Amino acid sequence: MAVSEAGPLLYNQVLRCASSDGIANVALTSGTAQAVGIPVGARAVNFSFNADIWATFGTSAVGQAFSTYSSAGSTLAQVFNPTFRYITSTITTTAISLYSDYTCKGSVEFFK
Repeated sequence: MAVSEAGPLLYNQVLRCASSDGIANVALTSGTAQAVGIPVGARAVNFSFNADIWATFGTSAVGQAFSTYSSAGSTLAQVFNPTFRYITSTITTTAISLYSDYTCKGSVEFFK
């Protein structure tokens, strides 16, 4: 599979972004979920943290156990150390919940 076919955004669309359209700098407290709102019109998000994180895409912050299984696309599915992700709709996904077992800092970059 070609790199340009690996996701919803084409390879050359991602690389042509000179800078992000919005950045949320986040300080996570160990064991506490925190919600990051998604700007209207955002189509992609990139995560960068100095510790392991879990991300849940949905409508609010959740602090649930991370040993459960969820089907793809579920708003209860947690992703371990996500990188660049496509956002299908800011109507159904209005926030990203972030959780870490460690106190850490990082940034969440949004692209239109």
